Amino acid sequence: MSNLETLLKEYYHTDPTQPCVDRIVSYIEETPSVARQDIIFIKRLVRVAKGVMNNYLYRIRDLLPRVVAYCDEGIANTRHKHVTNYKQETLRNAESRLLGNKATICNQLFELSGSIHWAIQGSQAALECATMTTDAEPEFAMFHYNLVGQINRRLCTLQPDTVFAKSWYTAHREAGKLALTLCNPTDNPKGIYAPHYKQHAAHAFISAAAGALFVYRRMLLKAWKKRVSECCKKALDCSNGDGNYHNDKMENVRLRAKSYIQQITISDLKSPRLKRHKEYQRARYSTGEEF
Repeated sequence: MSNLETLLKEYYHTDPTQPCVDRIVSYIEETPSVARQDIIFIKRLVRVAKGVMNNYLYRIRDLLPRVVAYCDEGIANTRHKHVTNYKQETLRNAESRLLGNKATICNQLFELSGSIHWAIQGSQAALECATMTTDAEPEFAMFHYNLVGQINRRLCTLQPDTVFAKSWYTAHREAGKLALTLCNPTDNPKGIYAPHYKQHAAHAFISAAAGALFVYRRMLLKAWKKRVSECCKKALDCSNGDGNYHNDKMENVRLRAKSYIQQITISDLKSPRLKRHKEYQRARYSTGEEF
């Protein structure tokens, strides 16, 4: 085992020290590709590089696109049908970690550059990661569904678009469902019991409600109004029990939920735009035109 491999193994689960940072930055600067490297080596290298990013961003910010390329090379290697020196479970674990780290690094690049290119890459990687780990690692999947929702919510502020809002809603709704599963040991086949995740569920559902409200205001479809209502009710249920009632953050969730419900039941019903939309729908229906 080389000195670099020993270093990667040592700092895989801990924050890197200055000598480690120097060695990792130097290696990335000198290495344009890791496609021929061992999969576990790539997985560890990317994870430690992310640790450098989290603690010494100024040292590695210009090298982050190269680290994303390392992720892509490692992911491609895990999917190569001729890789036989590792069990399938090991390959899936490496792939999920590479996807998760790619999502986090792309999200950092999005924050640094404001480029939608990085946001979309990060969202896609996080969604793939969450989807493939939902059953085996619900906590890990929940974190990455939340990341998908956060990225698409920020995309909506840059480019108000229902495509981003739908992804925002769907991802946070899935995160909320997983958080509830982790709260209930009878529904959780892995035996993980984390009652504090009820607060995570409340935050996820109220954010999903905000995404659904964004879509409803633009499309004025009853299905999205129903989704707003359902997510608000779930957020209220999660924020009211197990000692959460006097929690300030849960109080904020309850206020938001009540506000969203009020908006879809009162404010929008009086909207001239909604009335015109309903008249338009009735006119199309009377002529037999398909919706």
